[in-house]
Amino acid sequence: MVDQAVMLCGGLGERLRPFTDSLPKAMVDVVGRPFLEILIEQLVEQGVERFVLCTGYRGESIRAHFGDGSSFGAEITYSEGPTSWSTGRRIHEVESMLDETFLLMYSDNFAAIDLAGLFSRHAESGAKATLTIVHKPVGNVSVSGHGVAYSRRRSDASTHVEVGYMLVERDPTFDVLDGLAGSPDVEFADVLVALSDSDSLDAVEALGGYQSISDPDRLELTREFMSPKRILLVDRDGTINEKSRPGEYVSRWEDFSFIEEAVDAMAQLAEEGFEFAVITNQ
Repeated sequence: MVDQAVMLCGGLGERLRPFTDSLPKAMVDVVGRPFLEILIEQLVEQGVERFVLCTGYRGESIRAHFGDGSSFGAEITYSEGPTSWSTGRRIHEVESMLDETFLLMYSDNFAAIDLAGLFSRHAESGAKATLTIVHKPVGNVSVSGHGVAYSRRRSDASTHVEVGYMLVERDPTFDVLDGLAGSPDVEFADVLVALSDSDSLDAVEALGGYQSISDPDRLELTREFMSPKRILLVDRDGTINEKSRPGEYVSRWEDFSFIEEAVDAMAQLAEEGFEFAVITNQ
């Protein structure tokens, strides 16, 4: 099982202005907490103990909030660099800190993943990197019987995008990175292209999709998605509709008869922000 994550959180976050005028994107508030804190909590709950945070723009605010990570059940170290550094350069700078297999994360995407399942798939496939992908009509990742193909450009010929949560093998990946023209000042996407060209990628789809804070519109959607929900589970028969006689079942709308008191109560609760999930054993 992997227990180390490298998190890229050094960019300017220009598309998220004005929220990033005074904060790095990873520290933007989502539901009363920085988005990066939510990501770290998610990974700690699944067994990740050690984190390398690759900071840049206003990185001091990240260090001030997380410190050594002990308050968050983690061990956190930092690699600070200028905002001009590419993602490839940021990863190159932490090579000596990395485990043989590590999780590479963006700091602006969230997906509900099963890390143990991702690791099992990665180990079984023998891939040098395993991506977490989600379906998109216009994407940059194609999955077929021939393997996983990655491109830096999106097209309607590709049906998925990668959203971070990448399991990466250190040594073969750095062999590729070091061999690229202009290395280490390249994007990690260039490394993924090279791994794709050598049939060294695998991918696991996050069926629940993903949330992003990459721009103000997506930030608002993510805040709504992550806000606590007030949901009541309500039995159907005998609670919101008249109960049928023994041996009879409601199978058509014509047979459905609301209990008026229940309707009134649900209307009042709805005004107070509750949502309902109706359940039945039929």
